[in-house]
Amino acid sequence: MKFKYTQLSPIILFLASCAGGGGGSSQQITSPPPAPPGPTYEELKAKYESNYEYQQQWGLGLANASAAYARGSTGKNITIGITDSGLDVSHVEIDGTRVNPNSYLSYSNYTPNTRQKRHGTMVASVAAGILSENSDTPMHGVAFDADIFFVAIQLGEPDDTYEPIDLGDGNGGQPDPDFSGVDNFFENLFKVYTSRNIDIVNNSYGYPGNVIDYSEEIIRNAFPKTIAALAQSGVAPADKTIFVWAAGNAGSYADQGVDYSSPEIFPGMTYLIEEIQGHSIAVVSVDEDGSISDFSSRCGVAAAFCIAAPGGRVIGAYPTSLDDPGIYESTDECVSDNSCYARISGTSFAAPFVSGALAVLFEHFEGQLGSTEIVNRLFATANDEGIYSDSAIYGHGLIDLDAATNPMGSLSVSTSGLFSGEMAPLLTSGLTAYSPILGYSILEGLKSKSIIAFDELNSPFRIPLGSLIASSSNGAKRIDATGVYADPTKKSYSKQGLIFEFINSLPLNNKFDDLKHFSSYSDLNQTLNIIDPLKGTFISFGQNNKISYTAYNSAKDYTSFENPYLDFTKHGVLISQKFTWKETDITWVTSLGQPKITIEEIFHDQNINSQISLILSRKNLPQIQLGWLNEKDTILGLGGSGAFNFSENTVSYYLGMHQSFNLSRSLVSVTGFKSYAADNKFNGALLKNIKDLETSFYNFQILIPGLISNYDLELSVTKPLYISRGSLHLELPIYRDRYLNLYTERSALPLNAINSEMITSLTLRQNKQHESFYLRFENIENPNHGNIFKDYINVSLGYKYIF
Repeated sequence: MKFKYTQLSPIILFLASCAGGGGGSSQQITSPPPAPPGPTYEELKAKYESNYEYQQQWGLGLANASAAYARGSTGKNITIGITDSGLDVSHVEIDGTRVNPNSYLSYSNYTPNTRQKRHGTMVASVAAGILSENSDTPMHGVAFDADIFFVAIQLGEPDDTYEPIDLGDGNGGQPDPDFSGVDNFFENLFKVYTSRNIDIVNNSYGYPGNVIDYSEEIIRNAFPKTIAALAQSGVAPADKTIFVWAAGNAGSYADQGVDYSSPEIFPGMTYLIEEIQGHSIAVVSVDEDGSISDFSSRCGVAAAFCIAAPGGRVIGAYPTSLDDPGIYESTDECVSDNSCYARISGTSFAAPFVSGALAVLFEHFEGQLGSTEIVNRLFATANDEGIYSDSAIYGHGLIDLDAATNPMGSLSVSTSGLFSGEMAPLLTSGLTAYSPILGYSILEGLKSKSIIAFDELNSPFRIPLGSLIASSSNGAKRIDATGVYADPTKKSYSKQGLIFEFINSLPLNNKFDDLKHFSSYSDLNQTLNIIDPLKGTFISFGQNNKISYTAYNSAKDYTSFENPYLDFTKHGVLISQKFTWKETDITWVTSLGQPKITIEEIFHDQNINSQISLILSRKNLPQIQLGWLNEKDTILGLGGSGAFNFSENTVSYYLGMHQSFNLSRSLVSVTGFKSYAADNKFNGALLKNIKDLETSFYNFQILIPGLISNYDLELSVTKPLYISRGSLHLELPIYRDRYLNLYTERSALPLNAINSEMITSLTLRQNKQHESFYLRFENIENPNHGNIFKDYINVSLGYKYIF
């Protein structure tokens, strides 16, 4: 590969008249799902940076372009307008399929030759040259997937001496030069772009002359129609075409005493002409070391509308032909297939860096930001540290595509459905499933959806909803923890007719290594029971046992009436009272506490829930349990915060039945529960209501005492509590348009478990006076009611000696 160095700084020599018709465009609002799993951001970024083309075009690295590419933004489907000397679509760096077929590449009175095409082709290649991902070419464009709309105009080479253009003095003395022809031309030229709704137009040309040497009156008098075309009166700021200008190369004439402290006329007049401010950008050039190029004009008085970009000795496509090989020899290989490149310098090539960057930003924000917002974002995210803090030289600083495509400050989510309405911090927004009942169905239902959140510049960033859902119940069980399936240890003693039980359910080993975490978890697994057998009173503090309050007088009854809803008041106080009426045992139970907490959840603050249940038992008839569960700010263990917050109490009603009977020498029991949650409507936030929520639970057990010597055999099949019916309704902010309108999407999420968990266990148990032993095999299908984890088998062995 071979490329050489040249420096071009065109000025307008002759302007060929051209005009173009108008057209319109429309945009469909869509809510794209999150990107499918693939390489990570860091992997993609490293991939782009490893490309030979990226490495050779040093300006891409200086502008942090790889960060934008890794985030999926390359300028695709964005059109960059380019006004320049000509375009060679046959050069290997230019993708002819991405050059708009309606471009003005030649006219009856101007057909650019190879030499005249060079400058425009260089500019186009810097802005939108193709990415080949090989070492055949030494560069690619900033927006390598962008399209090009090109208008060729005749430009001239710069003179050896710097001669500012004479626009007159505007004092009414000598007649001012007549620029009406040029003014008409520029009016028509710029309307070619604005009538086609082209978002960005690159202008790497201009008239010599420091803008500070001209008054607003002089410029307005010379170019009234040009200014009107640039101002785009009657067009919403969001829809205005952005004009990017090379600031000028007046620094090249410093030895002639030329003042290059501010941009030249067209790039600099933005500071004088209020109606073009916000969508006109002047671009100064920096070298590979990041400092201002010697040849470049400075931002000066136009600092508020000016930015710096690479332009010193960058690489550009260099058109050749056998008749005009330019800086090459006609025998060079690259001339034969038009694949030559050159190192080029000038603000002419810094400007397309900015034009390409703008195209990347337009794609990145999915058309949601208007033109003036895009310009403001480019300026606000520029690197203004160190040398770039000198605004007189660098304006807003050096373009930074990493910062521009990354949230600025914290993100917030609209909770009102209005762009200007209430917002909630994204950092504190999310859904947390403290119970496996809802964890998987929520995650599965929302993983394909996304919302938008706004940074401090009101720019939208798409957030996958799956990233806002937390469920520690979706973690794999700790099958490697010794004793995690062991029976709790229990010590008891009697005093004055009362029985006091101290129970510790702490596993013998866990994942925590430090004493603080160990103690915290230990506290959650300790229970004190106070029992009055004569009065039928049971009081429990700490971790309640789902069956102990009905089974304390039946030590070997492994088939007691287990209430799965007590997990929602697991840690707190439980009181039950039993009495008999007409041969019917009636037990009322009241519990107040926090939900069941796993090892991963010990640092979560949880609300206090309450429930009341009534148990009816009569000999030879099924036991019946009626219950009422009140949850504070959660529903079946699902809590929301921030944009998903719902400060409402939710109520569930449940009915359970239990039947035990003897079958031959075996004891068989069947338990089933069904619950219904009252429909809930939530005010504000994204979560609107939950409807028709029903849950189910069942268990089947068979106990064969003394099957092998004095060993009991127990077979159990359990379908843990799961959602059998219900839907979650949300209103999600999915899009904002460039006019600051916010669009929301109503979404109904089915909550019923597609694959509910099933646990089958076989236990061999031996109990003696001072010791107990068991061996248990457990098969778990569809863990946590989902398919995140594979089915698995637990085998546990336990031995306990009581002193």
